[in-house]
Amino acid sequence: MPRLYTRPSGVSGEPVDDAGDGYGVLAAVAGESCTLLAASCVLAASVVIWEACAFATLAAVLVAGAAAAVRRAGTAFRTAAPARASRPRVCGLAEIDIGSLPKSPYQHRLGSPAGGDGATCAVCLEDLRGGEMVRSLPECRHLFHVACIDAWLQMQVTCPLCRSDLSPRRRVTTYDYDRHSVGSQADSSSSQ
Repeated sequence: MPRLYTRPSGVSGEPVDDAGDGYGVLAAVAGESCTLLAASCVLAASVVIWEACAFATLAAVLVAGAAAAVRRAGTAFRTAAPARASRPRVCGLAEIDIGSLPKSPYQHRLGSPAGGDGATCAVCLEDLRGGEMVRSLPECRHLFHVACIDAWLQMQVTCPLCRSDLSPRRRVTTYDYDRHSVGSQADSSSSQ
């Protein structure tokens, strides 16, 4: 095994210190090694600190960007919300369509026991009494109190019992062109 310490030599022109123990060179190498080790530790620590700072800066930029995007989206939602709120909600029938539905005073059926015929308003679940104003729905002929069915039809477009569609676009009258046409072949053949 090689020896890590050397004996002082007199080649350099310096007087040889025979009183020393011969470890002078090893002490110099050890001192330089410690200095190099300390410098490496400081350098490594500074690199770690710089990496941590760079990571923190990157994280801060990402969080700020995400917050700005959320803020912009929230602003867009808030500015669009009043426009949506100002538009009328279309979910039931219009007042004019509800008013055009037939209404009449309710009449008991003849021969009903105890004066009641069992007809019930499906909206309020009360029996219909003689003389009360009721609406008859054109699609299904179900009867309801006028106030009850009017409130229902402001929110819905269907019958509360059978769910038949009462929207005006569904109640289209058909016109028979063959029977009512002007100058049809039937008219022209009879005139000849």
